Amino acid sequence: MEDHKLKVFCTVAETRSFSKTSEIIHLLPSLKKIGAKIITLTGCPNSTLAQNSQIVIDAGVEREACPLGLAPTSSTTVALVIGDALAVALMRQRNFGKQDFALFHPGGALGERLNVRIADILLPVTNFPILSEHSTVAEFFAAMNKHETDFALVLRPDDTLAGIVLNRDLRRGDLGSPHFFRQQIDSFMNADSPAVEEGASIESALQSMLGNNLVAIPVLDKDRKLKGVLTLKDILTRTNRWGLRK
Repeated sequence: MEDHKLKVFCTVAETRSFSKTSEIIHLLPSLKKIGAKIITLTGCPNSTLAQNSQIVIDAGVEREACPLGLAPTSSTTVALVIGDALAVALMRQRNFGKQDFALFHPGGALGERLNVRIADILLPVTNFPILSEHSTVAEFFAAMNKHETDFALVLRPDDTLAGIVLNRDLRRGDLGSPHFFRQQIDSFMNADSPAVEEGASIESALQSMLGNNLVAIPVLDKDRKLKGVLTLKDILTRTNRWGLRK
């Protein structure tokens, strides 16, 4: 809507042998009455529809792929290509971003991909091993085996996230030492491990996990306290419905 007038975009594929689109022609009086502006994409620049349009884009083809030269084939392909080109050009001109897409296209797989939030599939903290900075390697393995994970979350006394310990992080230690299992876990902890806020999108969490080779990522509230965990398995289960692949 602009200046309280509706702008109507009509995309029509017409062959040379069929230059009248009756369904649209019947709408012309009503469109003129409401002051609509019509932009027509057509293969027949002299058609009735084109003559009643403010802008005409010639999408004509030399001949149709149809062996009879009757069914719109080549012309419909040209219309699709031009329509996509116009859409992309307009998106760039208006700086149309992902948030705009989510606002105007909330339904379907594309809309869900942009609108579903982490809080919608967040798993509770109790599903995962939680340690303190003073926990030992032995306690790490015990907690990891109990929860059947290959990582543990390390919290400070105020429940803010101190870091995360992955099973692979223990390779840095002296596995053959008799003191290994008594070592504190903070010496192996990754204090700079990525985390996401609970209001972020699933797509942003997925990109962070793939970029850092993580199977799970902590989810924090605005005070940096742990709210839960998002796993790669849960994200991929949802994203497979969107037609995405790793």
